[in-house]
Amino acid sequence: MEMLFLKLLNMSITATYVILAVLLIRLLLKRAPKKYSYLLWVVVLFRLVCPVSFTSGLSLFNADPFDMTAAQRSGYVALNYVPADVGYMETPKVTVGIPTLNAVVNGSLPAPVPGASVNPLQIWILLGAVVWCLGFAAMLIYGMVTYIRLRLRMATAVRLDKHIFESDNIRSPFVLGFIKPRIYIPFGLGEQERLHILRHEACHLKRKDHLIKPIAFLVVAFHWFNPLVWLAFASMAKDMEMSCDEKVLSEIGTGEKKEYCASLLSFAVNHRFPAAGPLAFGETSVRERVKNVLRFKAPKRGVVALSAVACMIVVAACATNPTVNAMTKDIEKLYGNYSFDKQVYMNPLSSTFYLEGLKEYYTLTDKSLIITDQTGKQQIMATDYERTKVDEQEFRNSFFAEGIGVPDIAPYKERYQYALTDPSASPAYRLYVLDGEMWLAKVHKDTANVLKSEYIWSIYKIKKLDERIPGKAVIVEAQDRVDEFLALNKDFESGYDNDTSYNITPAACPCSPQPYPIGAAL
Repeated sequence: MEMLFLKLLNMSITATYVILAVLLIRLLLKRAPKKYSYLLWVVVLFRLVCPVSFTSGLSLFNADPFDMTAAQRSGYVALNYVPADVGYMETPKVTVGIPTLNAVVNGSLPAPVPGASVNPLQIWILLGAVVWCLGFAAMLIYGMVTYIRLRLRMATAVRLDKHIFESDNIRSPFVLGFIKPRIYIPFGLGEQERLHILRHEACHLKRKDHLIKPIAFLVVAFHWFNPLVWLAFASMAKDMEMSCDEKVLSEIGTGEKKEYCASLLSFAVNHRFPAAGPLAFGETSVRERVKNVLRFKAPKRGVVALSAVACMIVVAACATNPTVNAMTKDIEKLYGNYSFDKQVYMNPLSSTFYLEGLKEYYTLTDKSLIITDQTGKQQIMATDYERTKVDEQEFRNSFFAEGIGVPDIAPYKERYQYALTDPSASPAYRLYVLDGEMWLAKVHKDTANVLKSEYIWSIYKIKKLDERIPGKAVIVEAQDRVDEFLALNKDFESGYDNDTSYNITPAACPCSPQPYPIGAAL
């Protein structure tokens, strides 16, 4: 349930931006035929029901102020603002696609409580999912009850012609039904009034609006928590009605504007509005519809062509995901397995210095940094890959004592730094990419130091592995009793072809003060 809720939340965030874009374009197309405004809502429906899309350079999300790097980190086909594992992160982080707002949103997230069995954010996500379920169920029940009540009220309706019925239990005409929709009109309509209304409702049926509106209502039920979705639903209903009005006027001629408006106003004066229900069509937004009818003119070809092109561009821009920027591609190239190559720097206060041959491995994924030591013990830390350029002076200032063993990065032309783990953690890890060389730095926090609260403790140069990290632990033992071990095992036969024998060849100590390993490859 939580996973479905988070997926809907991610789709709803994307749709929010698309709704705002459509509302803006809708204003610009105010004088254009309303059928184009109505068509624009298709892309909103797509974004609300489909979590994936393809990338395009024309995408709305390529424009400022959007930056979807974080949202695309787990893949390009879907925009994931809220990661599925956000409730389990040591420092929860989400994105809203606009960098200036990310800090505000993340600052409001509840931090994990040390020693607690669950993170507070896990509880909030569960509560959110439960509330969403209750709201969704309430919306479905409301829609079904209003539909059933309306069907019962129409039980006494009298057939006028084929699928047209008259009833004295209603005050406004509407279309009801999915498979075999019927048009219901009140008794007592004048001949001209009836003609206009039936033309209008027939237009709805021809365009399959009797199916589109229930589908739209179901989508609203899924996204009931988003107020912009409600606004989109109301705006779509207005565009639907006004586009039908324009279609009728184009058939009967603009000379009957006044008579058509009189038909609309007659229902408003008699308080025959609003619509019969969310799943049935009633005549709505009379004031706006009357204004639109009065200023309606047969559109010129240039206006129609321009409106059609504008619609196609807007749909393409809003329906597609942004292209993968260079930074995202560079980050992907970092993913993989690495091994220790050599020590570049170690804090002078450290009692441990590492030589070449240290068996330590590093795995970089889109979500984590995994450090595996020679005994097979692992540290797993969440990663963020926040990239910045490296300034020489700032780099030198990152050390406990400037000048004492600090590596010189001046010869490197391309210098980038990635804040791999949460900077507030202790220790924190950074990754330096210098002309293709990769340095893994451990950052130490020191609350007792009045001069520097944090500084680089160590830097290792790491190299990429073409093969997988050896999945074999190392047996660490003092280098004695080797003769007894050999004597005991010299005639041993396991009987298994795929057994891996012990390697008890003494090896040089890879680090100090670690003891010599005498056996490996379990």
